[in-house]
Amino acid sequence: MILYKFKSLENFEQITDLLLTNRIYCPTPGQLNDPLEGVLGIDINRSLAGLTADNKWEKSFRFWDQLQKEINRYRICSFSKSPESVLMWSYYGAGHSGICLEIDIERYESNIHAVKYVSDLELVDRSSILGLLTHKLNAWSHEEEWRWVSDNNAQHKFLKADIKSVLVGAGIHQKYIRPVFEICALMDLQIDIVSFDSGGEFRRYPLKKGVRWDDIA
Repeated sequence: MILYKFKSLENFEQITDLLLTNRIYCPTPGQLNDPLEGVLGIDINRSLAGLTADNKWEKSFRFWDQLQKEINRYRICSFSKSPESVLMWSYYGAGHSGICLEIDIERYESNIHAVKYVSDLELVDRSSILGLLTHKLNAWSHEEEWRWVSDNNAQHKFLKADIKSVLVGAGIHQKYIRPVFEICALMDLQIDIVSFDSGGEFRRYPLKKGVRWDDIA
């Protein structure tokens, strides 16, 4: 199974580490950009019945603190189904100046989950943290996200990646061109230049494998 990972080049030290070690950093839910990530609710009327208003707030805050600690025991590695979204290149590919990694995740398929998009997070079964971490609001559906999820925070800070090719945005900054090409040549990684035509159609231009910047500059 092939999935995709968009990356900005702005923190190039991280990109260098990723390409040279074939490992992807896996954040905890609390480090992700969705403020409703893994939202865990409490039924105040049922769970806190008979308490004063002040005590309800105190117990609610303790509840949230405990469950946020629980949910942040998990780590997530997010992927996209396709590299062909102009929005994804804009948001996560740094305005088409970044890269997108084409990754074979066959070894992880038993633990890869397609994110389900819903109109209201209240519809999600709250008894399963995995269920909560694999549902998002419809507003995120353009991401076509797949997730690898682990409940072992300490062990799975990084996920080994089988990178098949590196898709380079047509807007890549000049200062990153040579380093990206040199690292990909060193690691024998395929490079494809990608862009979108005037109608928004995705275009992919494969280069000869192992090519260096001096070969085409």
